[in-house]
This record gives sequence, structure tokens and C-alpha cells, in this order.
Amino acid sequence: MKNEVRLNQESALQFNLSQEERFDRFTRMLSRYFNVPLVFITFIEEDKLWLKSKVGSDLSFFNRNNSICSSTASLNKELLIPNLDDSEDFNKLKIANFPIKFYYGMPLRLPNGLVIGTICMMDHSSREVAEGERAFFRDITKSIEWELSRPIFELSNDQSPMLLQSILSENSFDALISLSLDGTIKLATQKALSLFEYEQQDLIGSNFERLIPKRSKVKLHNVLKQLAKSGFSSNAIRRFQFKCIRRSGEEFPVNLTVKKSFESDQHLLLKIVDISQILERHRLLQVIIESLPDLIFIKDTADLSYVYCNQNCALAMGHQVEDVIGKKDADLLPSNIAKAFLQDDKKVLRTGNVLEIENEYIEYPDQTRRYFHTKKLLIADPETNKQYILGLSEDITDGYKKESQLFKRANEDSLTGLANRFRLHQFIKEEISRAQRSLAQFSVVYVDLDGFKPINDHHGHKSGDAILETLGERMSDAIRGGDCAARIGGDEFVFVITNLKALTLVDDFIERLLIKIRKPIYIDDECFELDASIGKVTYPSDGETLTELLEKADQAMYLAKRVKTKSAS
Repeated sequence: MKNEVRLNQESALQFNLSQEERFDRFTRMLSRYFNVPLVFITFIEEDKLWLKSKVGSDLSFFNRNNSICSSTASLNKELLIPNLDDSEDFNKLKIANFPIKFYYGMPLRLPNGLVIGTICMMDHSSREVAEGERAFFRDITKSIEWELSRPIFELSNDQSPMLLQSILSENSFDALISLSLDGTIKLATQKALSLFEYEQQDLIGSNFERLIPKRSKVKLHNVLKQLAKSGFSSNAIRRFQFKCIRRSGEEFPVNLTVKKSFESDQHLLLKIVDISQILERHRLLQVIIESLPDLIFIKDTADLSYVYCNQNCALAMGHQVEDVIGKKDADLLPSNIAKAFLQDDKKVLRTGNVLEIENEYIEYPDQTRRYFHTKKLLIADPETNKQYILGLSEDITDGYKKESQLFKRANEDSLTGLANRFRLHQFIKEEISRAQRSLAQFSVVYVDLDGFKPINDHHGHKSGDAILETLGERMSDAIRGGDCAARIGGDEFVFVITNLKALTLVDDFIERLLIKIRKPIYIDDECFELDASIGKVTYPSDGETLTELLEKADQAMYLAKRVKTKSAS
């Protein structure tokens, strides 16, 4: 008789028997963790076992007769059979026509203790289960039971009005309150009574107003009026954030979920979740995030706008946090940098992989740069499954500068302090890579000194070296922080002018450079005057590889030198 009551109530629940991802993830997890071919979540009816979720079978249900799953539900306890052949009690039982030897099952219960099904896994060969594995299986069972309790709150009016009192039992997982549209409390779970620190007789019949601060009463009345007038359907659910108050007078924040009750259109069912600890964890997390030296940001994958950034991230971009949220990189950063960031974001979206960017930089209006090591990856909101791009950037400017000093010693021309040929080639390759990402331009300027060889021949290498050393200092002063100046041979130099917003920047640079080269140089009371022949090319219009750019710049320089020689003659 007890079993029949259970079955009648269970049938009244009318659980959705179709497969749902929230249950399928548990069966998949168990199959992978235990390496078993068969895992089922079953719901019990009078003569059937319905497969709510399944791994290893295409069946929708099977007969309850002589079923181990049915025995698990009837016993109402954990059932582990390492080898069915060795079990006198269960060796004749089976599950459909599956040839199994190993079985492990647990009953699934509602909050009021009602057994409605089982979670079970099977194997074709016998096996043992360690205690740690059993603990894991029990935890998964509790998680499934929690998922099963959720639809109870979401049942429509015509689904199980007879179960309201059963649902609002002492064993309910949730703090639930049933009240009329005027706010009178009709029923409350033990969890709700404990949450508000009341006994049943003190709360039932009173108004819900006693559970909220005075300043929130107008908001409550407005919510109730809105629900009464809006044709609030039986299946609709509304969510609000409220402040509630315990009997002791302590206020605490809650998430309040409201739907029409099972009993009547004139009653509401409230689910109250104390979010004090959640908000405190959020506050502590925010403190931690803001205390980190790293730059942290989150972008919406729909339009790549910022939905979150910490203070360090905003300041690094030259803005305040409130000015960043809702904006895109193009709204906040120079176009070449914004384009590079956009290409990185698109790559993350396209591949789904973690993307690491070394020595990424942001250039500021004063032309200084800060360098970052950045990781970008996709994350998903577990509630909505909506995807975002999470970015973590470490400011490596100081370390980058120290490394640059060591790097400079190994990659610079010892006489002039400019980059050597090896470093020049590396720099151009790096700029090609950056320009491909940001669709930017840069120029290569090839310089050959006019009149240096006769000076070196007639006045000696000492004077020649002193002249080159002086020119090295002047050339360094002529370039910006992100550009490159290199000496690649006796009196030959190459400059790389980056971040070209306009080609006139190159002409301006050449003009500055010639002024510095033509300025007289005094060595041992002797004055030396030089000039230079210059050729320039631009990436990508004049070349797209290191070799192409250098060869064409060299050709342009020699053409300029021949023209100058002919003019002089």
C-alpha cells in the first residue's frame, strides 16, 4: 500500500521524461569517471522504468519486472553488486536484455523523501569500487536530487496541486513561502522558518511585510499589484532582489523568485535565497581582483565590448572604469593597437583556444609605451551558457626594459650604440607580424653617408670612429621610442619607422635626420661636414618580406646617390 501511494504521487508529478542536458551531463560524467558502458537515470511508474538520461542505450523505457533498478528503489538504499554471478539475491535480475555482471545504483528522492527513480551504472565485466569512488557517486546522486527538486517549484497550476503540502515539508531543500495576493502567509517550509528565525505558529497568518524592512514595503506592494494586474500566468516566474529582515532585526539580501501557487490564482509561491554570503564572496573577490597588479577584463563575444574591467586595466588604457564599460577597443585606443586587439579577439573566437600574446604594448599620447604579456580565452556563464572573452594581462614593462638592456648589449653596434644587423632583421620581422595583425604600415629608410670614406682615409680610423659615434647619438635622438636605428656596415644605416598614421611622418623623420647628419662635427679642433643619400620603402606596398624591403630600400638609396652624383658633376 505504501508503495502504491508513492507511485500515485509520483505519477501526479508528471515529470518531463524527455532527455535534458542538465541530467545528461551527470550520466556522461559517471561513464567517463568509472569507465562503464551503461549509465541510467530512471523514473519509476507502476509497470515501467523510464530512462530520463542514458549512456549506452537507445531505449526510452523497460519493464520493471525482475529489474535491479526496481529493487534499488524498493530497498531505498545504495546497492553495489561487484559480480552478479556471485549474488544469490540478484543474479537472476537484469536490466532489459543487457548482459551485465557489475551493478551500482542509488535511489533518487524528492525533498519529502519520496523515491521517484534511480541512478545506476553497469558493466559487462565484474569490478570493485573503492570507498573514494563510492563517495563520489553519492555526491553525484545528491546533485541529481537537487536538480530534481527544481522542477517542483516550476510546476504549472494543473500539475499536482495535491502535492503543495508535501512539497512544503520539513525536508524541502528550499526556503519556500505561499502567500495570498494581499501578502498573508499561508504556508512556509522549515527552511524558510529557520531563515527568518520564526516558529510556524508565529508566522502563518501574518503578513509578509513583517519579513521586510519598512523602506521596502512600497516596493513589495508595487510588485504584488503588478502581478495581480499583469495576467501573471501559472507558468511564469519573476525574480527580484530584495532586502529581508529576520526576527532578530538583522537585515539580509535575498533573491526572491515568485510564481503563482499550485493552489489558486490568488496565491503566490515565493522562493527565498539568502545571498549574503554570495555578495560577501563577490565583495572579497572584487577586493582581490582590484588588489592584483594584473589587468583583468571581460568582453561580450557578440560585439567585443567591455562588460568588465578592473581599475588597473582602465588606467592602462588611459581611462576610468565607468568610461570603459560598454565601449570597444576602437573607442578607447589608437587605431593600430585597437586593430591588433581585434585580430586577437577574432582568433580566440575562431579557434576557441587560449591565446598568449608576448610583448603586447599600449602607446600613449606622449609616445611612451607599456608592455604586457596577455592571455585571452573563452569562458561561459554557467547560468545562461553565454560566452565571453576573459583577458589577463601582466604589465612586464620593467622586466621588458631590463631584458632590453641585456638584449641591447647582444644586439647593438658597439661603436654607435645603434642596433646591429642581426637585431635589425629581428625588428623588421616583428613589425611585419604586428602589421599583419593590425593592418598597419611601417617604412624602412636606408642611409649611406656621403663624404665619410675620404675622411676615414685621410684622417685615420680614430677620427672616423669618433664621427660615427657622434652620429650614432644624433640618430638615436632623431627616432621615436618604438622605432629602430641600425648600423649595418661602415657608413651604412637603416631606420625602421613604425606606427605610420601618415606617410608624411617618414618625410618629417628624414628631414630631421639630414639636419643632424649635416650639422658640423668637431674632432680635435677640426671640423667635418657630411651629407647622406637616402632611400625609403613602405610595408606592404613596396614589399612584404624582410629581404624585399631591404633590397628595395638599398636600390632606392643608390638611385638617390647616382642622381646626386650626376647633379654634382
